[in-house]
Amino acid sequence: MKKFIFISVSMILLALTSCENENWTEWTPMSFVCEETTIDESENISVPASGGTYHIRCTNYKLIDLDYDSLWENDKKRLPSNWKAPIKELKGEWTEATMQDNVLTVSIKPNKSGEKRKSELIIRSAGATGGVIFNQAAE
Repeated sequence: MKKFIFISVSMILLALTSCENENWTEWTPMSFVCEETTIDESENISVPASGGTYHIRCTNYKLIDLDYDSLWENDKKRLPSNWKAPIKELKGEWTEATMQDNVLTVSIKPNKSGEKRKSELIIRSAGATGGVIFNQAAE
């Protein structure tokens, strides 16, 4: 009886650990373009101290979304005032982002703090996740 249980458990473990899902597909990383400036390989945009407005479009996914935790300023999460999905607008202390169709419009206020600051937007599409980081110079 012990031998039967041992063989049965061994066969089940062998079957479970040797299976491979060949249908698994990895999501292609999101790729972005900006009308006003270039985005570097690390998805960074340099913003002058005077601020500016940027239009960002995802080139390889049609439907992109913002989530409740999509906006971070200097590594601090900025939550939306309206939690109803889909989220089309996010506002932070110096960053404002709105989603219209496939285009994300981001406005960065002038930086008069004397210190560099960073805004990060995390964008999702189905199972893919991407993001753009705005590095703003100090005045």
